[in-house]
Amino acid sequence: YNLIFTVKDEKGNQTKKEILIETFEVEPIVITVDPVYEQIMNEPASASFKVISVTGGHPNDSLASYSWKLNGVDLGIDRFNVELNNLSKGDYEVEVTVNTKLGISESKKMNFSVLENKLPNCTVESVDLLKTFNLNAKCSDEDGKIIEYKWFDDKIIYLKRQNFTLSKTRNTTINNLKLQATDDSFGKTIIELGDLIINNGTAIFKGKNNEK
Repeated sequence: YNLIFTVKDEKGNQTKKEILIETFEVEPIVITVDPVYEQIMNEPASASFKVISVTGGHPNDSLASYSWKLNGVDLGIDRFNVELNNLSKGDYEVEVTVNTKLGISESKKMNFSVLENKLPNCTVESVDLLKTFNLNAKCSDEDGKIIEYKWFDDKIIYLKRQNFTLSKTRNTTINNLKLQATDDSFGKTIIELGDLIINNGTAIFKGKNNEK
């Protein structure tokens, strides 16, 4: 751009001055975000996003604020990071917007999906030996792993292991025995096994084998 200005005195004398002003196109603002979540996420899922750098823009400008949206809904968060918890199955879009003191806004969108959690599949094998009666849990988790087993009835938790062993040297009655298997997404499968009676060295297992 050429800027010309003129200076005149009261006698009509004047001087002109021409100044060349050169402007440069501002580099676009680039937002770099570090997402932290599992490559395959089962519900209930958690994810976090952190802005690690904002580059470009006017050299005399600076950041004024942040805003975050989840599926188009403003989360009301004005900071460089966001944590999302208890996400149910579905597709998600996270959008972060940075606003500068010169009134410039730039946004970045990121997409991810959460899958429905598949519950553990369980069966129970009973083994009647000379001195013990054993119940062995056979559980698998198609989309993860089993993190806890629990043997219990309506009142007592007996054991938190995969296998449940009872001595046949002591009379025992357990009504409505159940097995619970919990996966790594905290999904639970409960099997109602029925009544277990040990009387004078004999084990009587009235199994229901109903999965719940």
